[in-house]
Amino acid sequence: MKKNIIIGMVAVLATTGAMAQNDDIMVPKSQEKTGTTFTTDQSKAQFSADLALLTAQVWRGQVLNNDFVFQPQFTVRQYGVFFNIVANYDLNKNYQGNSGSFSEIDFSLGYVLPFDLNDLEFEVGLVNYNYTGTMNQESTSELYGKASLTTFYKEDSFSVLPSVTLYGDIAEVDGVYMLFDIHASYPVMDKLTAEAGVSAGWGSTSYNSYYWDPSADSAWNDYNFYSTIYYNLMDNLQLSLNLTYTMLEGGAIRDGASVYESDNKVWGGFNVKYVF
Repeated sequence: MKKNIIIGMVAVLATTGAMAQNDDIMVPKSQEKTGTTFTTDQSKAQFSADLALLTAQVWRGQVLNNDFVFQPQFTVRQYGVFFNIVANYDLNKNYQGNSGSFSEIDFSLGYVLPFDLNDLEFEVGLVNYNYTGTMNQESTSELYGKASLTTFYKEDSFSVLPSVTLYGDIAEVDGVYMLFDIHASYPVMDKLTAEAGVSAGWGSTSYNSYYWDPSADSAWNDYNFYSTIYYNLMDNLQLSLNLTYTMLEGGAIRDGASVYESDNKVWGGFNVKYVF
């Protein structure tokens, strides 16, 4: 019954409006912000590859690894449909002792609805989380729906973009997570763009009791303050630097952080994106 409710919530979010096509690549786990791609022609198949070196693996407030991780990913998209693969390689031990191997390989399939409603963009999809190596954790899947307001604020080249994303687990967790995000983007010069934003995540009772503490109720989980600089080195090659501060809500959420490696974290990384 709960799973039917979750699927219904995602479907409602996805179909109550329309979505114009955008150029963002949705990435699961800790790489949910990757900047923009380099073409707006949706009729052509576009492939992109990313190589990221991060100072930690942080996902929805959970510090899964307090040390350096390597995260490669590959994305293909056309006509608003995209498929993404992203993996996490632990260079040092993570919270379950995995080191020197991949701990996670995730798959995403999404679709940007090809129309809009009052400047709202809508995206729907499926994310599958697969845990490998020495990880003692069941793989699971989530449906998601994302709504973005593209004209919240625009002045010259400066823009502010708010969005809300609803994730509903349909496998192991049987819970809901909502991410509220607002970020500003400004082209500093021809090839250099700066971005800064704030996000907050909320989890349902079943979600929080699974990931944080069995006694946890529905509550806010994590708060994130981030900034990213993107530099287009060539027409199809982009470099980016990111810095993020992640902190947790108190109570059972913060108490549950003892399972992981920290209850707050300043982390960041370097990413190379190639579009071909």
